[in-house]
Amino acid sequence: MSQENYPPRFVYWRLNSRAQLPMLMLRASNLTYEWDSYTANTWPNPKDKMPFGQLPVLFHNDRVIAQSSTISRYCAKLAGLLPTDEDAALQVDMLMEHCKDIFSIFSKAKYSASNISDPDAAKSTQKRAWADVREVQLPQKLDYLAKHLGVNKFFSGKPPTFNAADVAVFSTLYLVRQAGLWTCLDKYPTLISHYERMKTQGSIQEFIDEKNNPYFVAPPREEFSDGAPAVAVMF
Repeated sequence: MSQENYPPRFVYWRLNSRAQLPMLMLRASNLTYEWDSYTANTWPNPKDKMPFGQLPVLFHNDRVIAQSSTISRYCAKLAGLLPTDEDAALQVDMLMEHCKDIFSIFSKAKYSASNISDPDAAKSTQKRAWADVREVQLPQKLDYLAKHLGVNKFFSGKPPTFNAADVAVFSTLYLVRQAGLWTCLDKYPTLISHYERMKTQGSIQEFIDEKNNPYFVAPPREEFSDGAPAVAVMF
């Protein structure tokens, strides 16, 4: 096998987190990759060998690529999912950044109590943070996604063609599902349909079937006043 034909190698833990989106970019086009969790599990030993001392990092041919957004766009390019038209490419980029914002609000909720030493106070703080995500922040973000999708089957607006934006939205909704916040989608049937449609693309369903550990898990149902779902469930 020539060096050019080596599959991309992700160094990251077996978590559906920052490496999930670029992996799904490849999956959407049936491209293969290696998931090197072994190296990640020796952390921090390899830290000094990484461009910015953090993970994920992608190794491909002679390239060493850091920063999850950069990795995602690189994989989207490998998968042929980035439009050549400038206006379409800008639309993709904006939607990918919007999805990144959703990841950020999940991350803030997850670590909202990281500096609180009292267990009860920490639990209460995190509960309130996730409640705000569920009741306010996530619905606001979903509103915009639904508006951009409109009546189209894909965010490209050109069925049966999907692009990197569709994969980014699917990845985000999969995080929502794993976190146990799927009922937030009840008011967005078009986004649910998009999610189900994207599951059938490439080998995305195989990624789901691997049932890797979720990174975001909202508090159990009984801790929400309006009946949020329980802890993350694999779909």
